[in-house]
Amino acid sequence: MQLWEDGQPPASDITAKARGDSSRRRTLYEFPTHWSEPDQAPRRSLPPPPRNALRRCSTTAVSAYVQLFASEEQALRPRSSLWDGVDGGEVTVETCDGVLFPACATLFRLVSPVLAAQLSSLSSSSSSSASSSRPHRIRVPETSAVIALLLAIYHPSAEPPSADLLGTFHALIAAEKYKMQKALRHLRSALSALAESDAADPILLYGIACRCGMHELATTAAKRTLRTEPEPAPVMYARLDGLGISAGCLHRLLVYQRKSREAARAVVDGWWRMNLERSCGLGKWGKDGSTPCWYERYMTAIGRQAWPNAASVTDTDLLRGVVSSCPRLKRGYGRKRGPCGYCSNPEKVLMFYNFAKYVGDSIDALVEEVVLAWPEST
Repeated sequence: MQLWEDGQPPASDITAKARGDSSRRRTLYEFPTHWSEPDQAPRRSLPPPPRNALRRCSTTAVSAYVQLFASEEQALRPRSSLWDGVDGGEVTVETCDGVLFPACATLFRLVSPVLAAQLSSLSSSSSSSASSSRPHRIRVPETSAVIALLLAIYHPSAEPPSADLLGTFHALIAAEKYKMQKALRHLRSALSALAESDAADPILLYGIACRCGMHELATTAAKRTLRTEPEPAPVMYARLDGLGISAGCLHRLLVYQRKSREAARAVVDGWWRMNLERSCGLGKWGKDGSTPCWYERYMTAIGRQAWPNAASVTDTDLLRGVVSSCPRLKRGYGRKRGPCGYCSNPEKVLMFYNFAKYVGDSIDALVEEVVLAWPEST
């Protein structure tokens, strides 16, 4: 349908424009409401407005409509048959925060059987109506950041944006929900890459790995929690609350930490130290003068640590403090006495360093034997 019978605007309209008369309000009559001929191509790829739209609307609404569907950039940019909806019909995804993502229906049918089923139900319900040419709209409960990340993974040329730990987790949960296999592989690889990253909270990473069934990643994250000071259970659970992580996952982590701490304490003041002293003649099994003077001071110093590990028992400041606190280093009767041979002889000082390293390696070996338990069903 043409806007005017002879294809030209009436003279009154031209006169009004020539004299700058702005009193005439612009209406939707100035835009085509439908195409009279089937083979007539839409001007500037402008889709027809809704059939039941109001005939008259404000200039603001018309401008918003034009900006959404007929912007110059949208009309001139290259279109991908898989991405922009040339083949298979258009579909629009509306997120929970009100952001719209236009895409191609063929894309959804290829990447997600769940979204494909939703799209098929929408297509069948609107196939007999005149509004079937309009883009189908699928509303999802995910945020725009999650949907943008998922769509970018499937884009033929765009690089998926980087996301933090929680952003990757929420996108992975959405990919599992919609059965998007490529996105699942990409996001699981992204989580695995954070296994040894200091930027990822080990407790949060452990909970996310448990939620996603990634047991190997959960074991690695659980070992990383041993490098930090232990936290009370309520504090740990508060950090995992709201992510759909079961209390059993937290319980298994707490049991693993307790057993690992007991294994480390066995070196400091448990059965390992007793066997060492008995076999090497140290402590109460040693003869007079056979036990190095630094031995008791060193074992007492590492015994004060709540969570001894290989790094803490070989700390340079700790070793220097043990050597410098030799009992013979004191003033008496106006003269300064030198340290004993165990604390002054370079070879015996090196022996002390090697002993501290041996203690650290023993702690690591015993902690490594502790296994993070998993339910038999998993």
